[in-house]
Amino acid sequence: MRLPFGKKASAPDKPAPTEDKRLTPSKLDDLFKSAENWTDIRQILVNMNYFVGNQWIGWNRAERRIQSLPIPDGVERITLNKIRPRVMTLLAKHIKNKLKYDVMPASKEQRDIDAAKAADKYLQSMWQELDFSGKTRDIFLNMLIKKRCWVKTWFDASAGDDITPEEGDHGYEAWAAGPRQRIFTGKIRARVCDPLTIFWDQAATTEEEIRWIIERKARDVDEIFEEYGVHVEADANLGFLNNFDVSQIGADGTLNGQLVRNRNMALVYELWWRPCKKYPNGAKLTVCNGQVLDYDENSGELPYVLFGYQPIPGTLQYDAIITDMLPVQRGINTKRTMIATHAKRLGNGMWLNPQGSGADEEELVNEIGGIINYTPINGAKPERVSAPDIPSFYDRDLANDAIDMDDMSGAREVSQGRMPAGLDTLGGLEIMVEQENEKLTVASQNYENGMKRVLQRILRLLKAHYTEERQGRIVGEDNEIEVIAFNGSDLNGAEDIKIVQGSSLPEMKAAQQERILLMWDKGAIVKRDGTPDTQALLRLMGMGDSTELFEETALDENNAKMENKQFEDMQQDPQLLAVIEQYAAQYQSALQQLRQAGVPPEQWTAALPKPPPGTPEVWDSDDNEVHLYLHNLFRKTSRYRQMPPPLRMLVDIHYQEHLERLQAPAMAQQQQEAAVAQQQQEAQAAEAAAGREHQTAMKQADLAAKAQSDQLKAAAMLTASAARGNATGT
Repeated sequence: MRLPFGKKASAPDKPAPTEDKRLTPSKLDDLFKSAENWTDIRQILVNMNYFVGNQWIGWNRAERRIQSLPIPDGVERITLNKIRPRVMTLLAKHIKNKLKYDVMPASKEQRDIDAAKAADKYLQSMWQELDFSGKTRDIFLNMLIKKRCWVKTWFDASAGDDITPEEGDHGYEAWAAGPRQRIFTGKIRARVCDPLTIFWDQAATTEEEIRWIIERKARDVDEIFEEYGVHVEADANLGFLNNFDVSQIGADGTLNGQLVRNRNMALVYELWWRPCKKYPNGAKLTVCNGQVLDYDENSGELPYVLFGYQPIPGTLQYDAIITDMLPVQRGINTKRTMIATHAKRLGNGMWLNPQGSGADEEELVNEIGGIINYTPINGAKPERVSAPDIPSFYDRDLANDAIDMDDMSGAREVSQGRMPAGLDTLGGLEIMVEQENEKLTVASQNYENGMKRVLQRILRLLKAHYTEERQGRIVGEDNEIEVIAFNGSDLNGAEDIKIVQGSSLPEMKAAQQERILLMWDKGAIVKRDGTPDTQALLRLMGMGDSTELFEETALDENNAKMENKQFEDMQQDPQLLAVIEQYAAQYQSALQQLRQAGVPPEQWTAALPKPPPGTPEVWDSDDNEVHLYLHNLFRKTSRYRQMPPPLRMLVDIHYQEHLERLQAPAMAQQQQEAAVAQQQQEAQAAEAAAGREHQTAMKQADLAAKAQSDQLKAAAMLTASAARGNATGT
């Protein structure tokens, strides 16, 4: 049994590092301190607090953490969070459409084209397996609030199916002679990393220039021992967790006791070094509490890809859209707090009590009814101090703040579901929506470029580690299920990812459906035979997933693909292949005899030999058009062309049977039409013959009548002549 990639037993094969270039915990600590930027960290924490609604905050310089500001007496503090709805609107627009991409083959050779197609489908399966739709949401949410994030992709050798050889299996002796670690098939993993956990080479101005990256992550000490086999002490005071987890900060700015829950945690530092002259195959150092957990000078390329929202020229830094909105949000909260405080004081103002009035201060209360006894002093009496009027510009200022928030976020009335004043046409609405979405182009382009690098890295991991055939499954948007077989060894290594530019940008659904209906009206959505394709229309309109019509088509597509796979698997069985060769010879001989005997083709089926057992059958319930299309696609592939000729003939016979069944109604109709035409011709011929006979009879009758008339005329002439002769003689 050949051991797959990713087995942990391969650790002793790592090249032994030399002492002068070996990474050490002290080196990691120096690099970490050079990359730690508390100005950037503080801004991210402030952005996060404002997003969740904790907006009356300050920065504790001594403890380096966010804390809530104290509330003065008599102040009604108001927080009107205008940031979160705008961020969620932008997030919804960014994740509305799924990214579209293709795997480009390494060359024009058919083998590379087939491998690229298989990789494209397997990447679709991995998109679902790794939940990249959910990760896309997390990526944009981090970009909008925390400026940036990183996506880490790696091969986890401890995951997947357990393929450890048992006693008696091939390769068991070699495994037993080693450390006897369990062997797994391994899986590719992906994770969105919080920007507060990643620290990178500050000398880099582009992502390609990054030499090293450090990831700091809190982990349970038991989990650390399970993975690395090293006992580490839990941190006595994990202040790091409280600095970065705003959910642990109470309204008074104090910690809420979560520290107890984190006592079994420790901070793990991972230093990744890009391949270079010093480390030709890269390097990785894992440290916890000064102890080395793992060291590897064969770690390969950096597993991180950077995603950012608003780029800052000349640096790797990005900015979040929230940052510009903070001053306006503070102004809104301040004005609303002043208004609420003023309203609170309207009925609870201070009392002016003249000295010597004799009024009891306990009687100066806020009750609606009551009697206050006092002695007038020069006409003065106890009375309240009137609260000052709210400035008239407050309402205008708040309206301007709302406009400023819209300008900074890019989420105007259309994005928030409100129709702008004066806009009452679909065309005008489409133009405004398009202009709104253009503001998202930079962020969407950053996302598309980042996902291209992520998918490229996954392709490289597939080639390096998926050396045995893997099975994947695609569940499409219309509930279509397809099982895929893929082997990373088929990849050339020069494949590339082509992203459809702008595919991640949102599109107005009403305009999209109107365009589809226009194509339908113009006859652009048709089947291969030119007839209207209602299934394609439903699919394009987004309604195919709930129709019985499309479910039947999906079942036929899956059945046809399974039949193609069944034909491919037949060549793996030598005994079955011999039976197929014998069947092919008998089929050709019987077919030749039928042709020589002049037997009509419609009578051949009963005389031809039956296919070998296990051959896919043609069912009456099959959609012949769908099967023909998919079988013909299969016949165009190199897999079909590399089959033995008898097996190819078996596929062709199966294809021909579907074709005959598809053409049978048309042939029957043609025969019926021919019979009707023949009957019409015979009727017309009989009618024509009867007409000719009638004409002949009429002509004969006319001739007889004419002869009789001529005879009568002759007799009359003779009689007249005789009469004239008698008269003359007299």
